Amino acid sequence: MGKKSTLCAFAFIAAFFVTGCGETPLSVVELRCGDTDILAEVYQNRLEAIVGEHSLTLYQVEAASGAKYSDETVVLWNKGENWMLIMDEDTDTEKMFDCIER
Repeated sequence: MGKKSTLCAFAFIAAFFVTGCGETPLSVVELRCGDTDILAEVYQNRLEAIVGEHSLTLYQVEAASGAKYSDETVVLWNKGENWMLIMDEDTDTEKMFDCIER
């Protein structure tokens, strides 16, 4: 297998894993939270997000209202039309941002 074939095979495998095996998102949202741009794909029980330059998988967690997604460090919380970004939740350095859908 040549370099080009190996590269193409690797790109295909990487795309397969990144897209969740071809799963179609329920919705796609573009947000501006403070100075941070977020592109989020919402699935059944998780949210795949690009936050700034980082890719994150946030899993749906229990919320009193709305849909809340977390990886224990970053939280994206949707209540109707409103979104909130919480970074470093439950720490002394916690930061909260209201988000604007773009």
